[in-house]
Amino acid sequence: MILIVDADQVSAPSLARLLRYNGHAAEVVPSPIEALSLLPTRKPLAIILDLHLLHITGVEFIRAIRADAGYNDVPMIVYTGEFSQRAAQEALAAGAADVIVKGTVGTQSLLARIEKLLPAT
Repeated sequence: MILIVDADQVSAPSLARLLRYNGHAAEVVPSPIEALSLLPTRKPLAIILDLHLLHITGVEFIRAIRADAGYNDVPMIVYTGEFSQRAAQEALAAGAADVIVKGTVGTQSLLARIEKLLPAT
């Protein structure tokens, strides 16, 4: 399962549909607190998150996940509508595997970048 942590009611469900259409289980969770509560019972293959989350930033969320050694192998992909070089560098330094700006890549490129980071099955 690919976990999408994003409160955007348009892009998050669209991304989930794209992933499902291409054979991946995907779940959208709008709150990072809810996402963190899911982790003990279900380990995702990847986490896709926005930088602007409810209650905490995307970078703080990445750091919280990376603080648990059990999730060091889970790729985290930032998929955000607002881009700054500084924010991208912070996300990558915190442990994100990639930063993708919404609307700057086509669906096939987006899918390819996500699939490249998924574990081999």
